[in-house]
Amino acid sequence: MAIKLSLPRVDDAPDPDVETRSVFVEEWVEGLAYANPPALLDQTLHSVERLNRQPLKTSLRLDLLDLHVRPYAFALDFRRNQQPAGTATALARQRAVSRRLRLCALALALGYKLALSELSARHAPLPAGRATRVALQRAVLFSSLALLHCYDEYRPTLGRLWLEIVALYKVAARSQMDAGPAPCAVDDELFSQSTATCFKRLCLTSLVDPYHLAYGELWLVYQAFGAYADLAEVRDVAPARRPAGLFVIDPAVDARPTPLAQAPATPGRHCRLLDANPVLDALRERHKAGDPDDPLASHVLAAMMRALGLPPKRHTPRENSDGQVKVAAGLSTVHHFLGGGDAPRPAEDDDIEVGAVQGTAERYHASYRHEPWRLVDEGPGGVGILRRERPRHPVGVGELVGLQFPLRGDADDEWSLGVVRWLNVGQDEDHQAGIQVLAESATPVMCYSEGVSETITRIPRPALAVPCLDGRHGSTLITPRGLFTRGNTVRVITDDGSSLVQALALSESTAAFDRFSYRILDAD
Repeated sequence: MAIKLSLPRVDDAPDPDVETRSVFVEEWVEGLAYANPPALLDQTLHSVERLNRQPLKTSLRLDLLDLHVRPYAFALDFRRNQQPAGTATALARQRAVSRRLRLCALALALGYKLALSELSARHAPLPAGRATRVALQRAVLFSSLALLHCYDEYRPTLGRLWLEIVALYKVAARSQMDAGPAPCAVDDELFSQSTATCFKRLCLTSLVDPYHLAYGELWLVYQAFGAYADLAEVRDVAPARRPAGLFVIDPAVDARPTPLAQAPATPGRHCRLLDANPVLDALRERHKAGDPDDPLASHVLAAMMRALGLPPKRHTPRENSDGQVKVAAGLSTVHHFLGGGDAPRPAEDDDIEVGAVQGTAERYHASYRHEPWRLVDEGPGGVGILRRERPRHPVGVGELVGLQFPLRGDADDEWSLGVVRWLNVGQDEDHQAGIQVLAESATPVMCYSEGVSETITRIPRPALAVPCLDGRHGSTLITPRGLFTRGNTVRVITDDGSSLVQALALSESTAAFDRFSYRILDAD
């Protein structure tokens, strides 16, 4: 084969302790611990790694690997259906599943690349049969999934994966084996799509910049692009009147496709062009339809459209900075500290314990904490921060945070408001995040929706009035996600009384909060 692939080391002689009879391997797969996804993935990974070291006929290797796809697919479906974690412990469990999925995807990708290498060693050029088509599709698919699991953990992508995925796709296209499905026993469209669809789906997903997506939104984007990937076109690089929706795929660069507007003036002759404009048009039609039952949240759809158009340019360069910043993560936590609450002594575990809400602001009790982060850089719109260990309080993209700068003389009740826009987790568990500062101050309030049935208990929940509850131009409310409905009436409780306000326009909605403008209807 003309391309260099990462391959496992194959033993010279078979290991008698490794079962290679398909009927017995299938029985073993049926009896795995499907009720325990972490254990399921550990068992699957161990079996695939041992299988990859065995000298086998290519057809048998492919059959055995396909049997191991089922437990992986089950665990992947479990991960995709998980809701965002609410505590650090739950978040750690979710990331542990993502890590195991990444290792399993890598092991399966190695196995299929090994089968492809064995085919190329015996035949030149590659034979145009079912075995080659399956090996190519599975190698691209599982290498792509390994990349997605890196994104899912906010970790840097593994080296050489992009190089190998692009090279494998070029081999499939050159051999005219990139189209057409590769049948799989797993009942999931993901595992039977063509090599071209798998490749374009990964490219489109990576363009949305997964490090800027909230935890779990990556899979919503990937699922959505499954319906549009075939609309995209990979073709030769040619002059274009406008660069919007065009991206350069460079086989010599170990990175995702580059927007044509940011690519070198003369891309290399081996480069290809990804035309995502038909996909962008389809997304715009979906946005215009405005289906209220659309499973894709509006802010996610908007992020997808922005990514496929002309990417925004940064006009606010950051300057290196140093010092320490206190970070309080979560709307309830920020509300607590803005109200003058104290940080308790750290708990023994990572969970944030929130007491039951009894119906009034005075009865709302919780224990919260803030944590020190290192200030890395600053710009007019935000700051970059770094923590050398895993935060005890979960921090995710789209999360509301409070920022306090002790070296600048901030008092205990002085907190700026920000939103986590991107997150990157290093191999040593160091966390780096980009924070957009929303406001220099806010007023803690409690609120509940008035526009609900009288039979539903109205429980006040923490919210923030930015900068205060005065209804003037530019004033907004930040509430828990799901409270906003255009035109809905909301009761806002302050220390001085309460006000009835009407929600007007939504300015931002993340997985954690809604921010919207309002007008005051009456005040006590």
